[in-house]
Order: sequence, then C-alpha cells, then structure tokens
Amino acid sequence: MFVSDQRSNQAKPGDSQPMVFEHSTAAQRVLFGSDKAGEFLAAELERLGSTRPMIITGGSAEQAARDITAQLEPGLWWNEVVQHVPVELAEKARAAASDAKVDALVTVGGGSTIGLGKAVALTSGLPLIAVPTTYAGSEATDMWGLTENRTKTTGLDPKVLPVTVIYDAALSRSLPVGLSVASGLNGMAHCVDSLWAPKADPINRTFALEGARAWQLPCVASRLIRMTCAPARWRCTAATLQRCPSRRPAPGCTTRLRTYWAGRSTSRTRRSTRPSCPTF
Repeated sequence: MFVSDQRSNQAKPGDSQPMVFEHSTAAQRVLFGSDKAGEFLAAELERLGSTRPMIITGGSAEQAARDITAQLEPGLWWNEVVQHVPVELAEKARAAASDAKVDALVTVGGGSTIGLGKAVALTSGLPLIAVPTTYAGSEATDMWGLTENRTKTTGLDPKVLPVTVIYDAALSRSLPVGLSVASGLNGMAHCVDSLWAPKADPINRTFALEGARAWQLPCVASRLIRMTCAPARWRCTAATLQRCPSRRPAPGCTTRLRTYWAGRSTSRTRRSTRPSCPTF
C-alpha cells in the first residue's frame, strides 16, 4: 500500500509532471571520532550549560560509560535498563531524574538504553545526548516506545530526538560478536526501510543507498569475527552515520515487524503497531 502511494508522487519515465515531495530536516548535532567520546561529551554538556547530567547505561556498555564520564560529576547515575522499556521502569527513571534535579540526559549503550532516555525526555523535556554503542540507529529518530501489560506502544515526538549524537567506533569493543552482527543487520534493515517507507523521498533514498554501500555487509560481518579489528569497527560506525538521513521517514515494514514481534514475544501488541507492508 505504501509503495504504490509513494510511487504515485514520483516522476516516471515519460511523465510530464515534475516530482513533488516534502523533506524535513532534524535539528541534530553529530560528532564523530574514535576515542573522542569523553572529550566530545564534556564539551557538549558545557555547551548546553549542564552541570547535573543523568547518565543512563547498562550491560556491556556500563564500563565504557564510566570511562568516558570519569571526568564528569553526574547528577544521577542510572544502570537499570530493560529491553522494550517497561512503563514501570520509565516511571522510576523519571521520578529519579526529577528528585535529583538533573538538567540533561546522557545515554551510553544500544537501543534499549536510548529508549529509556527517550522515555525520560518525553515527559521532562530535558535535552538528550546519545552515545550509541551499537549500529541500530535509534539515536537518529524521534520515535519512542513503551511496554505496559505486555503491550508495546510507540509514538513520534520531537522532544525525544537527541540534540547531539556522539559516534565513537572504539566503544563497540565491548560488543559480543553475535550482537555486533545482529546490530549490523538491523542497521542494514533501516537502509531498506528508508527506500520506500511512508514519507520517504529522494533525499532519504540517497542516504539509504549510501549507507547500504558503506556497510558492505558480507565483508564487515566477516571482519567482526576479529573484535580487535579497529578498521572494521570504524567502518560499521561510519556506515551507521551514513545510513541515518537528515530526517528518517515514518516507520516502514521492517521497523513495524520488529515492533510487532517484540510485542508478540511478550503476548500482544497494539493494533496500531502491527506491520502494514506492501505487496509486490
């Protein structure tokens, strides 16, 4: 359904009508550099005037978070992260952030960590800085998701879009091989999504195709077996950045399928999040 709608707005060979589309650009700052996360984070917090940031991390990323925040004085350290962001956990984190009077949010980790930061930003309006350690790309979207009573609900809100994203290839050292490959495949899936999802346009297409080329997935996946291979980590991180368009289109089939099956794994998902895919 979405593909036919999209194609109807694009020029076809022989058409006399010009292509018509609308593209919105997200107001987001991106910093990229190996072994630069600590330096970049300190500078960004100073730029935002933050003196009491809340650091959200967990799992394999926690040590990396402690390393890059070693010179900071966080207002709150939060290391409880759960996949799909249960509402109960989000409420606990929101209350803790309010009690600690934090003035900014910093997430160091993958999609679940960033998702919890978004949940706090959604109700507090605090600026969010994302330091991703995987390649999934949640840091580039204004989508949030919460799970309650085994039902996952998602939405879009500009308040949850990180004001700054810091990419540091060195941070992927802590990723297990299996998670690295799975995360890379997820990144490639987003490239596919951006080609035809609702509100996709030629600018999204350019970013998506360039990101897909940058992945060179078979080569990257084989190199990931050697976790000490810095060039492979750098290439994956660069590909993540390249495949994130300045404004990602609305969620497409792969995103909807992941959301749907995530809910199915815990019993059920709201009808609004069920996948709606084109028929080829």
